[in-house]
Amino acid sequence: MVILVNLLLLIISLLCRPAELPPPPSSQQQSSQQASSQQATSGGQAGKANPAAKKNQPATDQEPRQEETLAIETNLVVVNVTIRDQKHQFVPNLTLRNFRILEEAVEQKILSFDYEENPFAGAILLDASGSMESRLSLVRAACAIFVDRLREGDSYSIFSFGDARVKMLQDFTEIRDIPDAVWDLRAKGTTTLYDAIVTAAEALGRRAERRRAILVVSDGADNQSRASLDEAIRRSGSSAINLAYVACGRFDAFWARSIRSWDVAAGLLLVREA
Repeated sequence: MVILVNLLLLIISLLCRPAELPPPPSSQQQSSQQASSQQATSGGQAGKANPAAKKNQPATDQEPRQEETLAIETNLVVVNVTIRDQKHQFVPNLTLRNFRILEEAVEQKILSFDYEENPFAGAILLDASGSMESRLSLVRAACAIFVDRLREGDSYSIFSFGDARVKMLQDFTEIRDIPDAVWDLRAKGTTTLYDAIVTAAEALGRRAERRRAILVVSDGADNQSRASLDEAIRRSGSSAINLAYVACGRFDAFWARSIRSWDVAAGLLLVREA
């Protein structure tokens, strides 16, 4: 009886005893749990944001784009040459046999050979002074032959000088017909050769052709020009004579208008050496 009562009391005490709870976590454990939860949250946000970021950002792990290269193969190369001698004069009548082309010490085959001549501009000066009266027919013939032999693209002008003046009979043209003024030319007065050379040189200086020349048809020397021989030579392409006078002390100075570098190149050397 007593044993039965004790068993009943033990059972009742066990049933009425509250359940034991786990001990509360420490402060260090709480902070570590909060940090892990924040990392998990940020990791989840980052995991959601990364796909969008990858779409907006260009791919950096791809290979850089190479520039396009245009390749053209040709079997013909044009080589332009100008041949001059030791005196700086053009060498005419050259043929294919006179040329060889080497590339890296290897001779190349010349497939074609041709030459090109630059246009020419000329000024014809006809002496119409009194001493030419019996020779005017020869003057007209010489002028006509010269004009007739010009090539296509060449141009010419005609001037007459006499009776103390210079007159243009034909402006620059490519037409091969001599103007009527040449056939109507009459001999009269004195010879103004230097003035004619200066006038023709100024007219040629305004031309674009690289090859230019003055053709003089006369029987004698100048006897009534305002320009001197030195000026005529200078206007036709050289100031060396006047600068030579400066170099030797005959002139103290020299001045000229409308002058170009090649007109004074030789003369300046003389002055500097002096």
